[in-house]
Amino acid sequence: MTEGKTNLKRRFTGAVAALLIALVSAGAATFAWYVYNTNAYTTNVSMAAGSSGSLLIWNPEKQDYVYSVKMEPFYGRLTPVSTDKITNGFQEVVAFRNGTGKEAKLVASLFKTAEPTDYYESELYLKSTADNTDVYISDIAYTDSSDIDPISSAIRVGLVVYKPGSPDEVDNEYIFEITDSGKHIEKPEYNTSTGEDGYVLNSKTRDNTTVRFTPYSPENYCTVDEQTGEVLVSSGKSQKILTCSDTPVRVKVYIWLEGCDADCTAVLHNHTLKDASISFAGVVNNQ
Repeated sequence: MTEGKTNLKRRFTGAVAALLIALVSAGAATFAWYVYNTNAYTTNVSMAAGSSGSLLIWNPEKQDYVYSVKMEPFYGRLTPVSTDKITNGFQEVVAFRNGTGKEAKLVASLFKTAEPTDYYESELYLKSTADNTDVYISDIAYTDSSDIDPISSAIRVGLVVYKPGSPDEVDNEYIFEITDSGKHIEKPEYNTSTGEDGYVLNSKTRDNTTVRFTPYSPENYCTVDEQTGEVLVSSGKSQKILTCSDTPVRVKVYIWLEGCDADCTAVLHNHTLKDASISFAGVVNNQ
């Protein structure tokens, strides 16, 4: 067993998975919804699962379920996109209008369907050696390159969960913001037509219609006792992501800059999110 697996096993006795991501944003900016340049780069992505071994991840290279895998790298640069429902797709801005009244100087006004290169997308398969294992997010950890203007405040993490054993039938999806509500850049500026925070583009339309949307947050994680490894689920807060057993569950993972977020502004073009990880914890449901 490698040192990495040993450390994970020491930390958790419940099932844990970690998605390690190095995300970089760059580009020429005009308020929020800034435009990226086309110079490509590679992010290093890997997946690790550990603990008692009840939660495993499919490794396509080894054709087996293991504790850790090397995932496909992301080529390109993140550009701001928006959605209220991942399965309906993402949109990005292509034109602005002059703002009026209390609006920003420029307001995003014309949108198009986003390109797959605008955001990170990957997939994993989970299964458990224990029946009826309820899986929660226990942490989305990261390191910002700037404490003053943290790019993490505009990052969203989305999970599209498929029904057990099905490659194409979606069961549910979940969108998380990864910072607490008090973490913002120095000068946030909301510049879509509603003129206020808490809205994203309506994924059912292709105009400037926005809808109120509240993502899940760190309040909706479960917690893991560092001493005992016990997984603690908060009633009414911890959001179950899926239930698995020995039947594999497909999960698609998305990471993007939310263009409608007031923190998604020009200052982010020099900043990065690095050493990020998504951790899942499993609780066996005996009911």
